[in-house]
Amino acid sequence: MLRPLAQTLSPRGSIARRISLTGGLVIALAMVGVCALTAVTTGRMTRHHIAQIAAEKATAVTNALDAFDQVSKLQTARFYNTFAGSFAKEFVLDPASGDLSSWGEKLNGNFTAVDKFTETTGGVATIFARKGDDFMRVTTSLKKDNGERAMGTMLGNKHPAYAAMVAGQTYTGRAVLFGKHYMTQYQPVRDSAGQVVGILFVGFDLSALQGTLEKMVADARLFETGGLMVIDPKKAAADAVFVAHTQAKGKKVMEAVPGAEATLTALAAAGDEPVALATPLLATGGDRWAVVHKAGNGWWVVAEVADGEALREHRNAAWMSVALFALAAAGLGLGLAWMVRRWVAQPLQQLGDSLATVAGGDLTKPVALDRQDEVGQLAAQAEIMRQKLASTMAQVHEAAVSIQAASAEVATGNADLSHRTEEQASNLQQTAASMEQLTQTVKQNADTARQA
Repeated sequence: MLRPLAQTLSPRGSIARRISLTGGLVIALAMVGVCALTAVTTGRMTRHHIAQIAAEKATAVTNALDAFDQVSKLQTARFYNTFAGSFAKEFVLDPASGDLSSWGEKLNGNFTAVDKFTETTGGVATIFARKGDDFMRVTTSLKKDNGERAMGTMLGNKHPAYAAMVAGQTYTGRAVLFGKHYMTQYQPVRDSAGQVVGILFVGFDLSALQGTLEKMVADARLFETGGLMVIDPKKAAADAVFVAHTQAKGKKVMEAVPGAEATLTALAAAGDEPVALATPLLATGGDRWAVVHKAGNGWWVVAEVADGEALREHRNAAWMSVALFALAAAGLGLGLAWMVRRWVAQPLQQLGDSLATVAGGDLTKPVALDRQDEVGQLAAQAEIMRQKLASTMAQVHEAAVSIQAASAEVATGNADLSHRTEEQASNLQQTAASMEQLTQTVKQNADTARQA
């Protein structure tokens, strides 16, 4: 005889629990994926946007620097024309004494023209006389820090204007003279034979413009520790100088920031894209990158940004998004668990209870679940099974009753037959006894007759 196996539902084996956990895990993984993708995408967009802001600040300073240079070059050219108008077109150089003359007037040690130029324009002027392959300052209005005139020194073949002077060409460019920035113009002068015998120099004081430039750089902050700087790269990295810097203005880059050679090399090769800085130039700590714009005079305007500072708000927003997504995932998971329990687990539990009742032999209680879904269909089929089973059991019961009645009738017939058989046997016994008695009587009569 088969008996139903009694099974106890384990919480871990619950379909609702497994569906809820699986669904919650899938939702959580989906949320994590969305968060990660969103964080990476928005991080790149934020970094790109900040790079654009840094580039705009660098561009503004670069444009201002180029404008300053253009204005100062024009002003220096006007100053030079004013100064050159004080001399003849042809100069005379005495090779023996080294005296340079114009209109017969010796210029060595003569401060009249240079001082008048300074009083009139506020600039500085110097006259160089040819001495061998070099040029010596023979008169000037430029003064040293101690107030003495900067005379008697040579131009030097390493000076950026030297090659142009020897070739008889004009040189215009920036220079720092005794701590002050000037826009300078060097113009070679010739004698009657067309030989270069000297140089006329004028310098336009850029202190006001330099101050404006330095203020622009100082005010252009990029988050807590980022900002702008201006570098004169020179011809070699070892000679590069900070033209404008929050802490190292006027210092050589390699001296102010040891180990900055790799950074200078990267900046020299940089295009429009941000450059990762092996050695930061403004502050230390964290990943830092820079955007560099190169001015017309060759200077670099560098915008340095600390990546952690730039993305701090983005990361805070990302963590907030993670928290919101986590709450959403938890809410969805709980909602999924509630729906699975209400729509699947409870109906299945009710169906299981009904089937347990049927399995217990009670076929009188219908399997009733008023649902228009798969569980409802399963319950309907279970109800049909119950009805058919009940019908079969009723038929079996009726057959059993019929068999019992027939058996009773057979038993009654057998009893009656046995009774009649017994009566007949008794009658036969009586008949046999009567026959025996008759036989005895006949025998006696015969014996009597013979005796008589």
